[in-house]
Amino acid sequence: MKFSREQTQRLILVSIGLVQGFIFWVTYEFWPEDPQIEALLAALISFVSVRGLIYQFAWTGRDKVRQFVVGGILSAFFALVTLWVWWQRPGEGALFQGDSFRLPTLAVASLLSLYILLPFIQIFQESGRPIFPYSELFCHSWNNFFIAAIGFLFAGLFWGLISLWVALFNLVGISFFEDVFYSAPFVSISLSAMFGFGIALGKENGAIINTLRRITLAIFRSLLPLLAFVGLLFLAALPFTGLQPLWDTKSASPLLLSVLLLTMLFINSVFQDGTGPRPYPDWVRRGVEGLLLVMPFFQDSLSMPSVYGLPNMV
Repeated sequence: MKFSREQTQRLILVSIGLVQGFIFWVTYEFWPEDPQIEALLAALISFVSVRGLIYQFAWTGRDKVRQFVVGGILSAFFALVTLWVWWQRPGEGALFQGDSFRLPTLAVASLLSLYILLPFIQIFQESGRPIFPYSELFCHSWNNFFIAAIGFLFAGLFWGLISLWVALFNLVGISFFEDVFYSAPFVSISLSAMFGFGIALGKENGAIINTLRRITLAIFRSLLPLLAFVGLLFLAALPFTGLQPLWDTKSASPLLLSVLLLTMLFINSVFQDGTGPRPYPDWVRRGVEGLLLVMPFFQDSLSMPSVYGLPNMV
């Protein structure tokens, strides 16, 4: 039997998910007490996760050796970083026992780093040359977001149907399916495989992904002037209120970081690949440029209390 390109891609990406899920389950099931072996298993999980994601997102069916080498090198790098960070964890009785943010920070940083690197890997896999046009980087970075979203959506809907299956049979007193489907190996292996299948669906429907990207960018582009107005109005109010009320809330950092992140995201949606027309009249553009100029003040508002120890800057 000869498979089509789409069928082959689905089979490959689902198989990668199956392998990932199996390794995740085995490491979870037999997690040791020895800290050194824990670090090695954490590095293995990192290697398998990164290697699988690189294969799933950058798979083209061509130049398998190049993909194998590039994916192996990057996955080994992530694994070594994980190993080093895991070894730095404080042991029992340490003065800074717990250090609860170290591992979550590693996970978030690894995901962001891989997300940034994936477009470069995809372009290199497609062309075989270390030349990375910004327009292609832009398209890949946004497309990867929506492809991943489809993968999560497919896995989530799959699990919703599985839960419905279990609930229906529980109504008549049959618990066999609950015992099977809610077991650790089934959950780990099936969800990883379904995520891979969802990625394959997303990659097959490039036109839909491009449409989603254009709609999202149009929404962000339309909302940027409002964000600029809110940001500038907030800064204009600070001379009358001072910074002390802001610091006293103890929760201003997430809001200010949200302003910074949304500004960068919306600006990217306007600039895109740098080839489109200017979307705003001059007076609106000046307001957006003003927001860009005052972005450092939002950063300073986050750091001043702890760095300078000043109760009020006004």
